[in-house]
Amino acid sequence: MVVASQPIWPTRTHARFAAPGIRADRTGRKLCGKGILERSTAPAHFPARGLARSRHGSSMQSFHIYLHGMPTAIVLGERREIDGVRIDPIQLSPTEAATPLPVSFDEAYEQLARLERLFLEPDGSFTWVSPAASAAPFQFDGLLHDGGPRLAYLELKGAGPLEPFDAILTACGWPEAPLLFQLVRAGIFLDEANFRRWARLRPMGAYGR
Repeated sequence: MVVASQPIWPTRTHARFAAPGIRADRTGRKLCGKGILERSTAPAHFPARGLARSRHGSSMQSFHIYLHGMPTAIVLGERREIDGVRIDPIQLSPTEAATPLPVSFDEAYEQLARLERLFLEPDGSFTWVSPAASAAPFQFDGLLHDGGPRLAYLELKGAGPLEPFDAILTACGWPEAPLLFQLVRAGIFLDEANFRRWARLRPMGAYGR
């Protein structure tokens, strides 16, 4: 089983961000056509295709993960208990563990830039916080790691309802492509069903457990 350890990005002040509904490239420049800002025709809310697959529960406890592409063939390891939740981890070789996501940095960046209230910086770091008076509060912090033709992986931590979480997954090629979820502190890899179950049932606690 591979236990990967990768650096966590430093705290940043999110002064630059892509406004909702306006597409921006990875340098932070708004994409224009003949000098006129081009607004995306896609809604700046949660993508419907993500919501259609949200059938695993209603809320997630705090987590810290690396999100990878799913290898073509996987082998389930021995069932174990993490934070009081029994899960089935996946055994991977180093090459399989490094499977990139099915989208490029720019494609994921453009999708994230369309989400309302999401603060996105040119280097791919972002913060998404619910409105202060929200009945379903959430906060997600992430960083896109460029891997050339395809996104190497997404580092993500946070807590909240499934809808905003699914919207972030959509930017990574889900649900068309299955994704691999790595629990950072435990160093184990899970498929989607096992990760959602763990995130929904685990006790409340600090990020990264």
